[in-house]
Formats: sequence, C-alpha cells, structure tokens
Amino acid sequence: MLKWSSHINSYFEDVFPERQIYHRSRGTVRYASFSPLKQSLIVLLVGFISLWLLFTTVFFLFNGSLGDVRTYYDRENAKLSRWLEEASAKEEISRTLLEQRTDIFQKAIIDFEDRHKRLEDLLQSLENEGNIETTSLKGDGAKFLMNTSIELAEPRISRMSQPGGQARSILRVNPKLEELRVYQVSFLDRLEELAVERSERALSILELTSISLDRVDSDGMGGPLTEIASLNIGELSQSQDDVFSNRLLQVAARMAEVSEYEGIIERMPLAMPSSVPIRITSNYGLRADPFTKRSAWHSGVDLGAGGYWGRVPITSSGPGKVTFAGYRSGYGRMVEIDHGYGFKSRYGHLRSIKAKKGSIIETGHVLGTMGSSGRSTGRHLHFEVLFHDKPYDPSKFLKAGQYVH
Repeated sequence: MLKWSSHINSYFEDVFPERQIYHRSRGTVRYASFSPLKQSLIVLLVGFISLWLLFTTVFFLFNGSLGDVRTYYDRENAKLSRWLEEASAKEEISRTLLEQRTDIFQKAIIDFEDRHKRLEDLLQSLENEGNIETTSLKGDGAKFLMNTSIELAEPRISRMSQPGGQARSILRVNPKLEELRVYQVSFLDRLEELAVERSERALSILELTSISLDRVDSDGMGGPLTEIASLNIGELSQSQDDVFSNRLLQVAARMAEVSEYEGIIERMPLAMPSSVPIRITSNYGLRADPFTKRSAWHSGVDLGAGGYWGRVPITSSGPGKVTFAGYRSGYGRMVEIDHGYGFKSRYGHLRSIKAKKGSIIETGHVLGTMGSSGRSTGRHLHFEVLFHDKPYDPSKFLKAGQYVH
C-alpha cells in the first residue's frame, strides 16, 4: 500500500512539479507556491468546466437542429396528408362520375340495341313482304290508330330533335353513338319511304280493278305472319326517348297499312286461271247472246285455249275457300271460291271438277279442266269475279294481276 502511495506521489511530482510564481511590484517581491496537489486540483477543475461547457454547447446546438428538423418534418407531413386527402377526394369524385357515366352509357347502349332490334324487325317484315302482326295495331280501333299515326307523321322526316343533357354528355364521350343515332333516324325514314312505295303500289293495283278501298272488308286477314313483339304501344309509351318511340309507331302504322293493302292484293283473284296460255274470247258487259243473238249482259269473260287440244287445267285465280263445286244451271259444272274481303270468283263450263266444297286452296290450285258443260257453244272457261256479290270486269283483275303474278 505504501509502495503504491509512493508511486502516485512520485507520478504527481513528475507531472506536476512544485511551481513558484514570483510577482514584483514597486520593489516588493511576492511569490506563490503551487504544490503538485494544488496543480492537479486546478487541472481537474479546469477540465470539468471545459467538459461542462462543451456538453452544454453541443446539447443546445443539437437540440436546436433537431427541433428544426422535427418542425420541418411535421410541416411536410401535414402537407402530404392534405395532398393525400385531396387526391382521395378527387379519386372518389372521379369514380362517382365514372360510375354515373358508365350507367348512362350502358343505358344508352341498351336503348340503341333495343332500337336496332325494332328496326331489324321492321326491315325483316319489308324484306319478307309479309303481313305485320302488331298487337298494338289490331282490334276495333286499328284503322283509327293507323290513320291517326300516319296523319300525324311529317312526310319524309329527315332528323329528330336533339338529345337531352345526359345524352349529349354521352355523345361527347363516344361520337359513334351520335352517328348511330343519325343512322337510325335515316333508317326509319328509308323504311317509311319503302312502306309508302309499297302502299302506293298496292293501291295502284287495286285501282286497276275499279274497286274502292273504302268498300273492301277488313274482317279477313291472311298471308304469312311476321310478329313484331317490340312494337307494343305500352312498351313504346314507357320508352325514355319519346320522339324515337313516336316515330317508330308512325312507321309501324305505315307498315300496318302496307300489311292491310298487300293482304288484300294477295287474296284477290288476280292470277290467270290456267297453267297454260289462254286468251279472252268474249269480253265482259253487253254483247250479242250466242244462242238468241240478242243483246244480253255477260257477267264474266270467256277464256279459250286456242291451239291447245289437250285437257286444259283450270286453276284458282287467288287463295280462298271453295264454297261451291258442282252443277249449276247456266254455268254447267262450276267452282266458286270465296277469297275474303268480299271477293269471289267463279269458274264455269268445266269438263271435270277436282276441287271439293269447303277446301282451303292457294293460288294456282287445280280446280278442274276446261269444258263445255251447261249453256255453252264450245269448249271454254267462263270466268267471273264478284265483289259483294256484284260482278266486276274480270279482265281488269287479270290486267292488275300482271303486276303481281
């Protein structure tokens, strides 16, 4: 222990040898003596103060910088949070708008597809040239509805009113929809033109027979059936596009008009009543009776097959129902057919009869063979056309039939 103490004292004496400081002032000399212990205490005190100053300086400097960094971080964090909230809000708004526009777009697509389906049905009925069965255009008020719809329709409408706000928004998104809308409008116009052309053609054929359309019965209907289920009035009235629906109803009325007129033409006795060439040998009207040689009224036309010596087949001039097949005074062997709409046709002086009463037949059905039975001077066909049981000139019907058969 003493040895270690002596070593420490020796070390302090080497490091901190005793020092004396002399101070002379006005002839007086003073000195101060500093032992190794005092020197070591002074060094420790100075070191402690230096370390304290260094610590406090570093602490304050570091604490101030950390505060600035923390403040900057908080400020940037708040800014980023605001940006994130704004971006989320914009994303939500965009998603809502996208969903709304998607719904509107889907509705527009469904509406255009439905329109196209209706237009395809109308076009198919035109291509098939068949009757149109529209539930909304049948019944007791059918004629009134058809005539009213046609009268309200503007001739050759070339454009529709502009679409609404939502529709305009969609059209801006997809201009092809606007092109499709314009195409559908022009397509309806073309359909109406075709329907009018066919109606005028049917009326011109009917006019050749000298039969007034107002007198034609509309009870009997016939011909192939082309259903257009999408043209129900209830559905049309519920459509969002009332302009298109009304336009479609007007065109449907035109088509119903075509159906009625062509249904009449299709059932009228307009075809030549034989499958071999025949010609008129005696006209309708006033003529010299072949037996009495006096003026008499001829209620039909006589048709002969000059140069044809075989059995000449006599065929139905139009579709209908056989109401008589047998022998009748003056006509000999005769077949009578009811074609509906008030029209009938008679085929007299037959050699043989192959039709049976009550049979439903089509145009060109073989009724029998040409002969000279009854009040006849030779082999020929007496052909009559009656409308409401009144005879009309068959030659006019056969002339009109040249544009049909």
